[in-house]
Amino acid sequence: MPAPALSLPEFASLPVDLQSNYLWDNGSFLISHHDHRYCINLYSLHGYFVEVWYDTLLNHIHAITAFTTSRRLESYVNSVSITNLL
Repeated sequence: MPAPALSLPEFASLPVDLQSNYLWDNGSFLISHHDHRYCINLYSLHGYFVEVWYDTLLNHIHAITAFTTSRRLESYVNSVSITNLL
């Protein structure tokens, strides 16, 4: 049986380890990009977005943030290729 859909506030209130498990089981990976030492993965989850900031030097999740604002998506624009769509 699938886990119940968590709202953004419910998801944000979970500890990081439970957030990562829930996201892995229920989220849809969209894209990733790099910012200095971090690999930032973007997921879609129940109508909102989730970023996972992975520290590549220390080999651990630095932060998980959930949001709904499209402004936060601007950093991904340069990572998207539409070449195959043309």
